[in-house]
Amino acid sequence: MVDVSIVVVAYNDATDLPRTLTSAVGQEGVSVELIVVDNASSDRSRDVAAVFAPQARIVALPENVGFAAGMNCGIEASSGRYVLALNPDCRLEPDFAALLASRLNYWPDVGSASGRIYRAEGRELSPISSSTARMPTSPGACGASAGSVCTCRGPWRTTAGATCPSGAGR
Repeated sequence: MVDVSIVVVAYNDATDLPRTLTSAVGQEGVSVELIVVDNASSDRSRDVAAVFAPQARIVALPENVGFAAGMNCGIEASSGRYVLALNPDCRLEPDFAALLASRLNYWPDVGSASGRIYRAEGRELSPISSSTARMPTSPGACGASAGSVCTCRGPWRTTAGATCPSGAGR
């Protein structure tokens, strides 16, 4: 059984997809499947996905249905225990999916989790200081729905001080 289904919804993202897909297929310590939902891109997004992630399942939509509907199509096509919603301009640390699955396994009543978001400039990553909320030490207290929890980079960090964007779990 697949542990984590990584779903990327793309619309004219051929420039960003190589780094994103390379980080997705490079996940270690957990079994993953990669699903790329193409929202009727007019650039080479599908071709890029086929080159950088040949094992990915590509869901080619005939029209741009938007991010949420595209993500729903990807989730419907998934078979993993958990779903990781990955934006096409993001990249993952190699252990991100394993850490995500580990944390969700530890807290089986949690329905959603995400990690700390870092802004990339070249190869350097730094925490984003704007547009994210600081999370108090209690899980689910970050303004998201009850039962949510945010995870951080690194296997031994707690929820204290984590940022809290939205995520998807199943």
